[in-house]
Amino acid sequence: MDFTTPALTIGSKLCRNAIWADDRCTWMAPYDSYLNTVQVQREYRPLDYDVYAGCSGIGGFLSSLYKVSNDEVFKIHAEGALKNSIALLKKSSAAPQGFFNGTSGVAAMLIKSGVELNNEEFIENGIGMLKTLTIPDKDILTDIISGAAGIVLGLGYLKSELDIEVNDDYLESLGDFLISRAKRENKGISWKTAEKQKCNLTGLAHGAAGIAMALLKLYELYGENRFLQAALDAIGYENSLYAPQLQNWPDLRNVTDEDFRNRKFKYSNAWCHGAPGVGLSRLYFYRVLGSQIFLDDLKAAVATTIAGLNSLPNYSICHGIAGNLDFLMEANKIINDPAIDEMVANACDDLAAGYLQHHLPITSGLNDNAETPGLMLGLAGTGYFLLRCADQENIKSLLLLA
Repeated sequence: MDFTTPALTIGSKLCRNAIWADDRCTWMAPYDSYLNTVQVQREYRPLDYDVYAGCSGIGGFLSSLYKVSNDEVFKIHAEGALKNSIALLKKSSAAPQGFFNGTSGVAAMLIKSGVELNNEEFIENGIGMLKTLTIPDKDILTDIISGAAGIVLGLGYLKSELDIEVNDDYLESLGDFLISRAKRENKGISWKTAEKQKCNLTGLAHGAAGIAMALLKLYELYGENRFLQAALDAIGYENSLYAPQLQNWPDLRNVTDEDFRNRKFKYSNAWCHGAPGVGLSRLYFYRVLGSQIFLDDLKAAVATTIAGLNSLPNYSICHGIAGNLDFLMEANKIINDPAIDEMVANACDDLAAGYLQHHLPITSGLNDNAETPGLMLGLAGTGYFLLRCADQENIKSLLLLA
């Protein structure tokens, strides 16, 4: 099936739904706030600037659509979304710096999109934003979503893939920040990434796998053994919790100290938490270091991802089918199993046919799967994934920044 067509169709829907003010555009999206432990209040409001759910993430998708289609409508809306991100970020008095939630991610999207749109102003704006970045001011700001690890991977991507000059001393300082905030245990090192966290997490988005990737990226860039050792120690912590019977790593959110002692864990199966995200980290480790240990972990993660694929209720790239299929596509570049290629192709066919031919909604990563426009939970991310299905070589995964 032609996967470019459904991606373009999703992009066209986003363009129709955009709300304009002067030369900037945004979208309305559902947001939930918890009144108490059981009552949730939903409201609709305009998007913020961030990559995860905001205008810069959508702008990044639309700029990729323009790159593929040369359709001026996508260019106009991508520029409108990114201009709005710049304006919103300037108004923010204390913007976070993380890749998915803050300044470094907006900067990376501006530079990536500036290249695709041939927009030098965006590139210059993005490079200017990079110069404002500092070392995080809180010990918990270490993960991929909002912390130092995400900044490292984002800037590493710009340096490696787009040949953008970055502050090497700053990148190394981020690595030293990560090492200094690690908790050392017999099995390795880990990080506290949330204030109320009882146990240090595994996984890509907020846990050891993602931070390990950032440290390995620093080793790959600069050859400093302290980064390599810390990266391997982080994998050691994570693999000390591996459940071989489930071929998965535990999701330690909301785990009590007693649960941890008794190994009473739950297990997730998504990019953010569980085997697919851990598998992406091991894929990167295998590409750089080539050890059988990482290949074995990767194969285990693939098996678990395949086994649980049909149980996922949404098509988001954060914790849905699209994100897990994206992992399987990347993993099979190493494993090279024709059965996996066929399974991924069939699943992508089902998604595309359901949307184009049967007019089925693309369920989002929100709790009730309501439609939302953003990148990691909504339409833009699913559309970007379909674009990758059509052209994996030129449309790089946003889930594997390394």
